[in-house]
Amino acid sequence: MDEARVEGLLDQLKALHDDAATWSLLCCHYDKSLAEDVLQSTYLKILEERARFGGASTLRTWLLGVIPRTKRCANAALWLQTPASTAGHWTAKTMRPESKTTTQRRWILMCSAPPSVPRWTA
Repeated sequence: MDEARVEGLLDQLKALHDDAATWSLLCCHYDKSLAEDVLQSTYLKILEERARFGGASTLRTWLLGVIPRTKRCANAALWLQTPASTAGHWTAKTMRPESKTTTQRRWILMCSAPPSVPRWTA
């Protein structure tokens, strides 16, 4: 990103910081330290261009959409630190040897999971 574009983006993010901080706190179930980490990771993701604003919505709407996705990846990172024996029924023993490692599979599944399961309608 060029310098002028970064400065413009930073100014816009500063203006939206209060909304983003509140939304991050809500997404993290009022865990202040986790919310701060998620928000910092979100800003870093934006500045590193791993999350790109396409202009299909307002910057505020887009930013508030990036935060829960970043939180899911933070959850995945916490889950990866959990020993496989305590992570539930899915362990290295249940995976095929030719597949990816347990850690890689967990990361892929957590980051690609939908935000919620759609309701079944009759």
